[in-house]
Amino acid sequence: SGPLHSRGGARGIAVGGVFGRAAPSAGRRVEGWPELPEHRREGPPGLDFRRACQETGRAATMEDSLQDGALCLICHESLLGQVPCALRCGHVYHSVCCHQWFEKGKGECPQCKSKSGRDELLLLDFEVAAVQPRSVEEVRKLEAVSAEERSQLREELALELEDAEARFRETGDQLDEHREAAQERKKARRELESRAPEVEAEIKRLKADREQRMLNNANLSAQVDEKNSRQRQFRSRPWGRSQDSIHEEDYDSKEERRKLRVMRPADRARQLHEAVVSARQQEAEINWASREREAAFKELEAELSELKKIEVKLRLDLRKMKEQEEISAEAAATAAERKKAAAAAQPAPGVPALKKSRPATPPVAEPAGKAPAETHAGLDSFGDEDMLYGGPPARRSASASLLLASKPGAAARSAGPTRSPAPAAAMVASLATPSRRQNSLQALFSKRQA
Repeated sequence: SGPLHSRGGARGIAVGGVFGRAAPSAGRRVEGWPELPEHRREGPPGLDFRRACQETGRAATMEDSLQDGALCLICHESLLGQVPCALRCGHVYHSVCCHQWFEKGKGECPQCKSKSGRDELLLLDFEVAAVQPRSVEEVRKLEAVSAEERSQLREELALELEDAEARFRETGDQLDEHREAAQERKKARRELESRAPEVEAEIKRLKADREQRMLNNANLSAQVDEKNSRQRQFRSRPWGRSQDSIHEEDYDSKEERRKLRVMRPADRARQLHEAVVSARQQEAEINWASREREAAFKELEAELSELKKIEVKLRLDLRKMKEQEEISAEAAATAAERKKAAAAAQPAPGVPALKKSRPATPPVAEPAGKAPAETHAGLDSFGDEDMLYGGPPARRSASASLLLASKPGAAARSAGPTRSPAPAAAMVASLATPSRRQNSLQALFSKRQA
C-alpha cells in the first residue's frame, strides 16, 4: 500500500503500484454527512482529507482507514475489492459489510463506536489507474536539473493547480446546486407529509362514501329485481291456468283463435298492425279536432264576453235616454198643469169672487177611534205609500186634475154619497199647496195604526 496522494483535487491510494483516485462527482451524499466550511471548500484542493476532517471536529478520517493496509475492518479484506462506503465519523468499510453490521442491530462505528445509521452511508467510487514508481535515477535527474527547468516545472504544476482549482470550484457549485435541490425536495416532502393525514382522512371518507353508494345500489337492484319478478308473476298468472278455463272465460281469446283458424298468423299480425296504425291516426285526428274545438270555444267565449260588455253599455245608454224622456215629459206635464190651474183659478163671469182673506183650512186627521178621513178622489193612498217606502211616485196625468177641477160632482160621486162637493177654488188650493202631502201622510199613518 502507499500513502494518500492529493493531486488536482483528487484523492487516491497507491496499492501495489496502482493509484486509485476518487472521481470529482463520485459518491452519493447521505443526510448527516459533515460538510467542509465555506472558506475550505473554495481553498486549495491540495489539502488532504485528514485536515478537512480535523477542521470539522472529526478525529478519525478516511485517510487513516485507507493507509492502515487499505482493509475493511469488518471482513478484513481489501477495500478496493468491493464498493466502499464511509460512515459519518469518516471511517471507510465495505458497503455490504456496513449493511450487514447494521442489520445485526448495531448502530455504531466498529472502530470509534460513534453513533451512525444506514441512512448516513456515503458510497465511494474510485477511478483506478496504474502508477509508475519513480526510480532513483529519475530522482537524481530531478535533483540535477537547472533552475530554469525547475521554474518551468513549477509553472506547469501551477497551471495544473489552477486547472484543478477550477474543477474544484465547478464541482463545489454543482454540490451547492445539489444541496439546494435536496433542501427543496426535503421541504416538498415535509409539506406532503404534513398533508398526508388530511389526504388519508379524505381517502377514508371517499371509501366510506363509495361503500355506502355501493350498498344503496345493491338495495336498488334488489328492489328492481323484486318488482320485475312481481311483474313477471302478474303477467304469467293468466297463462298458469288451463287452456279450457281461458277459453271458457275469455271471449276475446276465443274470437282470436277462431280468426287464426281461417287465416295465417302473419296476415293476422299485419291486420292487427294496420288496425293499430289506423287507431293511432284516428286518435291523432280526434285530438286535432278536439284542439280545434277548444280554440273555437275560446274564441266564442271571448266574443260572448265582448257582446255582453256591449249589451251592458247599450242598456245603460237606453236607461239614460228613458230617464231623460221621462224628465222632459214630466216637465211638460207640470208646465201644462200649472197653466190650466192658473186658467181655472180665474172666476167665471157671473160667479162672485172668493174672499182672499179666507185661507183654506187644512184638514185634520181623525182620532184613533174613528174611521180615517177619505182622501181626494183623484189621489189614492198607494202613491203616498210608495213615496214613503222608497217606491216610484204614481204618475198622474194633467187631464185627471182638470177633470177633478172642472167636475166636482163626479169627484163627490167617486168619494161616496155622504161627501158633499167642495168648491173649485178650495180644490185648486188643496192641489197647489203642500198641505196635501201632509194630509195624505197623516191619513196613511192613521190607517196603519187602525
